[in-house]
Amino acid sequence: MDVQERRQSYRWVILGLALLTVATAYGVRNSFGVLLLPLQAEFGWSQSATIGAYTIHWLAFGLSAPFFGGLADRLRPRLMMPVAALALALALALATQVRELWHFYAMYGLVLGAGVSALGMPPHAAIVARWFTTQRGTAYAVLNGGVSLSLLLAGLAQWLTLHYGWRAALVGIGVLLALIVAPLTALLHRGARPEPARPAAGAAAAGSGSTARGGPAVRERIGAPEQPAAARTLRRVLRSRPFWLVFATYVLYTAQQHILIVYQLPYLVTRGYDPLLAASVLSGTGLANMLGLASSGPPSERLGREVVVGAGVALVLVGVGALFLAGQGVSAVLPVYALAYGCGLGLISPQLSASAADLFAGPRFGTIYGSFNLAAGLGGALAPWLVGRLVEATGQHDLALATVALLILGPGMLIWLAAPRRYRQAPSAMG
Repeated sequence: MDVQERRQSYRWVILGLALLTVATAYGVRNSFGVLLLPLQAEFGWSQSATIGAYTIHWLAFGLSAPFFGGLADRLRPRLMMPVAALALALALALATQVRELWHFYAMYGLVLGAGVSALGMPPHAAIVARWFTTQRGTAYAVLNGGVSLSLLLAGLAQWLTLHYGWRAALVGIGVLLALIVAPLTALLHRGARPEPARPAAGAAAAGSGSTARGGPAVRERIGAPEQPAAARTLRRVLRSRPFWLVFATYVLYTAQQHILIVYQLPYLVTRGYDPLLAASVLSGTGLANMLGLASSGPPSERLGREVVVGAGVALVLVGVGALFLAGQGVSAVLPVYALAYGCGLGLISPQLSASAADLFAGPRFGTIYGSFNLAAGLGGALAPWLVGRLVEATGQHDLALATVALLILGPGMLIWLAAPRRYRQAPSAMG
């Protein structure tokens, strides 16, 4: 087996490691719905005041994402990832000592928000883009599986909270980071830049799907009227229309997702459902999400990212409708909600990452992808807080579901306008 073949095989080890790391890091964020009611009960904080920490968390995540994405362009993952894992574990331990609302804002909001960014998708999207010049749709489907697995951690956090308190939930995630994630990332990560920078599309003959001996696969230009954004300067990328279309897509997609992450548990509990059952439904969306992720890769490579996103949007709408019916007492549709909503997200989320890589992959992709996580931070920060204010003012939790249904329509339209199909890897050139 030559060097290139070993690299092609080892990239799946790197992908599995990224999956584990993202899952554990995002478990910190996606367990917030579990913490919400216990924090209110212990400290007497209002719902909107408590959710303010989640807003700050997302702002810290988004504002730091370009920095950590850019850091992944320059530092070796073997150095960056273990340090980030240990720092996040320490921050979780310190977060258990909060006594005042501003303490919680500082620790869960600012510190843990930046920590999740350092260990989450911003650096890993850049790492995976370097290892996978082909099969990106499949690779990002696996990577986004980390977000799905983090929802299973929410189920573990709920169990720990019910039996030992909310502090035990934070400590449990911290132990996973310190004892599993940090050592594995230190031992298994190799090379900061395992793939050489690919040439501009114009350097290859149009329509060529061949691979040069010993070199990277040549990307075929599929109906592209000009060079892809990866061949331009960062300044030109930031001024381009596709960049802002993808930016807006991340705002809307993340907004709808995290409205439900925050409000699903309180929504079902206030409708009379057992808290552990409600947490199980959240974990069920995580399992269904993995089903959607597993089935999203090959269709996205052959039919295009846009078609798969459209199918995902339709399933999300079905899931939101089922959750509304469950809130009216039709408990039998809870599995429909978990399956449809989870699968829908599983179809959509990897296409956003793969579309970003199709359009902008290059030596500055970490910084560019970090900018999209800044967009996600804005959506994840503002939407739950605004919906919380609306729900508190009206007493109508169903408004949260209506907002989700409206927001999810945006990604379905914007991704078509961004048109990653013009630059995606040709099926004939896939490795």
